[in-house]
Amino acid sequence: MLTSLCLGLFLGTTGFASLAVDSADSVSWITNYSNGLEEARKTNKPVLLIFSAEWCGPCHAMEREVLYDPQVVPLLKKFVCLNIDIDRDEFTAARYHTDSVPRVLILDPSANVLSDRLGYQFKPEMIRLLSAIPGDFGPIAVTNARLKEDSDDFPAWMSVAQFYAQLGVMDLSIKYVKGALKTAEGKSHGPSRENALNKLGLHSLKMQSLKDARKAFEQCLAEFGRDGKQCDLTMLGLITVLASDGKVKEAEKLLADLRTRFPESPAVERAAKNIQEAGAAR
Repeated sequence: MLTSLCLGLFLGTTGFASLAVDSADSVSWITNYSNGLEEARKTNKPVLLIFSAEWCGPCHAMEREVLYDPQVVPLLKKFVCLNIDIDRDEFTAARYHTDSVPRVLILDPSANVLSDRLGYQFKPEMIRLLSAIPGDFGPIAVTNARLKEDSDDFPAWMSVAQFYAQLGVMDLSIKYVKGALKTAEGKSHGPSRENALNKLGLHSLKMQSLKDARKAFEQCLAEFGRDGKQCDLTMLGLITVLASDGKVKEAEKLLADLRTRFPESPAVERAAKNIQEAGAAR
């Protein structure tokens, strides 16, 4: 529950109109999911969605100790703040498979999940989380509008993919890279396709999806080979995947090939270091 503790005890309420250090710096909370998402779409703001319950002690504690903090309140104003009591709104709780609270989610205006954290969030964690999310999704809204008008817009797909990659939301970034690869430009045998395949491999690697990363890099090498403008980077990616997957001999063999083909490329030194680090981690 995200009302003040005394209100929760005496009035039995589960939502609140505003959270503030003083009346000049208040944050309004919405307790209806649909209304919150509609407000996010109108304002292009991200959504801070907190699931709570009246019986939840850590929810009360997080409200008092974190959400009222003078350093946190200004950050909350970047968001559409949504408070859902799982006992009063079982439908929304089920939508997100929520049966444990507190749970803190960050959504973009289209309700894509950018961050999902379960349990009490300490002040430093909350500050880092809220600070990392941009308060204006307007630029990406414009790009998404372009995609609705023309789903064959390769640059638009890649622009959205880059936006989410910079936020560290690799699964969403991968979704848009795959969309780019389905466009006419993405299917053509050219730099755009090569770049998209490398992005797909890189982002899959960052998610530790080694099988998917290897598939993307190997596909890129198969299609572009020595003629690829990013061939050294593709080989670096594949070497990193092989080393991370314990296939050190394969990685070292490919590194020798990389060194022969591109002796001046920074990818050579980086690949050798990745092999060494992967071995040390095992």
